[in-house]
Amino acid sequence: MWLDRVPGMGMVMGPEKTELTISPHFKMRARFELSRPDCFYLSDFTAIRYYDAKTDTVSVMVGGGSPGGGDGVGCTASFDGICDFLVSGDGKTLWVSDVGNRSIRRVDTNTKAVTTCAPNEDWPLQRDGPYQLVFDRSPLAAPESSLLVAGYLNICRFDIASGEWYTLEVTGHRGVACTSAGVIIYLSCFEQLPAAVHTFDRRTSVIGTLWQQSVENSSRCHFVVNVMQ
Repeated sequence: MWLDRVPGMGMVMGPEKTELTISPHFKMRARFELSRPDCFYLSDFTAIRYYDAKTDTVSVMVGGGSPGGGDGVGCTASFDGICDFLVSGDGKTLWVSDVGNRSIRRVDTNTKAVTTCAPNEDWPLQRDGPYQLVFDRSPLAAPESSLLVAGYLNICRFDIASGEWYTLEVTGHRGVACTSAGVIIYLSCFEQLPAAVHTFDRRTSVIGTLWQQSVENSSRCHFVVNVMQ
């Protein structure tokens, strides 16, 4: 497992390119498409971009205009604070956390159509979420049938088929990850001193602490937590 902060700028490594410089307006978010490891997606505040290593080009896939919450195709769609996104295993869908609209946005990678999923009514304020996303890997759930979503007030599960939200743990976090067995969720705290990474065992509802450290101005930090496979 690794824990890292997400700065406003940095370098993203590609399999066929030594490094790609990310300008300051990019979030450091990169996701590879499993069917095409020579390409990957990048996100900033209002857009998802597509990087093709073969041609060494970056193009806007969806969004990219003024902040907003409109659905549409390609650049006609708008976002208001992309915090994270996932690529489905078949590469056909992107799941995007849009914190400004308190919603999960779905992107069809073939048609570039953007649609908005049902918002979480437990997040009344713009800053409440969603933040980091991961697929729920619980053995009780079908693969990629639901998302685990980090929010300011709680950690939730979003059922893709029904569009329903379920609260798993009531504490403010911006990072979430899941073990291969889907049993323990790793959570990264924020706006709390000390900052910490906790475990939550869904079988027993017991919360443990893996790591903690005093961080100056922790409210300005955006922590991301992942489980190495």
